[in-house]
Amino acid sequence: MRGFAIIPVLMLLAGCGEERGAPSDPRDAPEQAAPVPDNALRSVGALLGEYRVAGIDDEPLDAEFGIALSIDGPVLSYEPACAGFVWTISFDRDGHMMLTRNPDFGPELQLDGTYVVCDVQVPPELRQLGEALDQVNLAQRTLDGGLLLSGNGRSVTLFSQ
Repeated sequence: MRGFAIIPVLMLLAGCGEERGAPSDPRDAPEQAAPVPDNALRSVGALLGEYRVAGIDDEPLDAEFGIALSIDGPVLSYEPACAGFVWTISFDRDGHMMLTRNPDFGPELQLDGTYVVCDVQVPPELRQLGEALDQVNLAQRTLDGGLLLSGNGRSVTLFSQ
């Protein structure tokens, strides 16, 4: 009799796994980067300079203050740097730009487990800019001489100072 009790359990277990060959949810797939257009900038040297932020996500910057952004070597930053607004710039062999937050800036973990953070108020525009920069993977010159950083539905428009 015990042999018959095992059969339904085995049948249940067989149905618990994901069906082989079943299509996976496309939202779970990693986003594939679009091909890099011919007019894309593909080196850190092409980005070097001091810029003012003119727009975020295809909207003009509407703040009571300006935002200055610096690209100095492979480092992109704006103030307050202590709030973590520092990225390392690199390019893959296909020409996609990668911005990686620099872990040497921002909250610092202390030996006692606490964090030392920058004691400044960060306006929402600075956070919005940082969130947009976290998503970009393409650098291009605009028709009016600006620099457009874009990717994953986000963008930042810069002009030389």
